[in-house]
Amino acid sequence: MEKLEKKRMPEIQHEKLEQLMDILDTLKFEDFEEFEFDSKKFLLQILPKSHLEEEEGGAWFAGSTYINGIDIYIVKEQSPKDRKRRMFHEVVEAKAQASGFDKETSHQYATEQEQKFFT
Repeated sequence: MEKLEKKRMPEIQHEKLEQLMDILDTLKFEDFEEFEFDSKKFLLQILPKSHLEEEEGGAWFAGSTYINGIDIYIVKEQSPKDRKRRMFHEVVEAKAQASGFDKETSHQYATEQEQKFFT
């Protein structure tokens, strides 16, 4: 019988994720708000829902054209709690991808961590 190999997953220390939660607690969630997490710079951009593609789920990230870091786009119409949750997910996913993990694995890891911290 063929032995199944366990898929390698990203791992961000729990203490680091708690630090991320503390950082998110200090944000005002204003457009062009800049913050740093684990030596990586992030720039928050708030956009109206009309800029959202259906599959994007209210937030996404991309390499920044403004700072040496990552832009995180959050939909304006979300509640403060949902914004914080989406920000957490996007930062964790971006950090995992920056560590060399593919998009699918990074998204899966971010989803798992998001559920641990928000449910």
